[in-house]
Amino acid sequence: MELFKPIAPVRAYQVVINQLEETILSGRLTPGDKLPPERELIESLGTSRRTLREAFRVLEQKGLLEIKIGSKGGTFVADRIQERLSETLGMLMRTENVTQLELAEFRSATESTVASLAAERAGMDEILALETDVDGVAALLERNPLDQQRFINLEVALHQCLVKICGNTVYVPILKTINKILLYPMWEKDPIDRAYVKTAVKDWRRLVDALRRREPGEAGMIMRKHISHFDGLDA
Repeated sequence: MELFKPIAPVRAYQVVINQLEETILSGRLTPGDKLPPERELIESLGTSRRTLREAFRVLEQKGLLEIKIGSKGGTFVADRIQERLSETLGMLMRTENVTQLELAEFRSATESTVASLAAERAGMDEILALETDVDGVAALLERNPLDQQRFINLEVALHQCLVKICGNTVYVPILKTINKILLYPMWEKDPIDRAYVKTAVKDWRRLVDALRRREPGEAGMIMRKHISHFDGLDA
């Protein structure tokens, strides 16, 4: 039995990528920060210009860096990970022929868990903020004609607010991407009437009440039924 395995050679630009990526993801460099000049980085990293630029190219593709040209140009830390995640998930849907029904089932299971966690963890300020947003949706019923685009924006914002309240950051980018891919195209395509909005408001008010009473089981059930109704799972 062999105790050791040969170490695979690592390309120099991959070492540079690992260092820069760790510096960014650890928060030591934040979105908008400008990296030091090339000459300084080459000296600090002990690498060549070609290697550094290859690393920059890869990190730009990952959405971690943005290279700007001109008098105010340079290499900056970017915040495009969410955008890249959306693109990747979109390609996955097309490649794997993921249906809207499958995505709706995923949302129903995941967001019911999110609602349950929110009922356990939400602070009173967060509950009041969510309730204020629900009031904003209800106010749309007083307008004629109904502002469908405004409703879509508020509904998606409510879902994202709930995800943040649940206290688990893993859900935030995933569900934000799912909402962008699933909800926007679906709702923008189909007309939304007042009965639709009234049902949504009723669901959200019941959910806020469940959060206030610390009822995770009820909160999860309300969200599951909400998504099942609006995404057509109960048709």
